[in-house]
Amino acid sequence: HNLIRAVTHPYPGAFTFYNGKKLFIWKSVLMSNTVDCNKLPGTVLKVDKTNGMVVRTGINCIGIKSLQFQGEEEISGEKLYNIFSHSEGKLLGS
Repeated sequence: HNLIRAVTHPYPGAFTFYNGKKLFIWKSVLMSNTVDCNKLPGTVLKVDKTNGMVVRTGINCIGIKSLQFQGEEEISGEKLYNIFSHSEGKLLGS
C-alpha cells in the first residue's frame, strides 16, 4: 500500500502482472480486517464495488481502487468491478 502511494501519478507506478499483461496499480486502501491466512500473497480474495479488487498481501490485504493495463486507460469504480468480478482466487504477478 505504501509503495503504491509513493509511486502513484505522476511517477512510474507500482506494477504487477495479470494474465501475462503488465498491470499498474494507482490507488489502494489498506484493509487489515479481511486477511485470509490460507491464501498466498497476491491472491485476489474478492472484487466488489466498495473496495475494488481485494488482494492478500504479506501481512494484511489491500483494496485496489484504481489500476491500468499497460497502454490502456485507467480503470476504477464500476468498470473495475465489471472487468474483474470473476477474478476471485487468481494470483497477481503471473
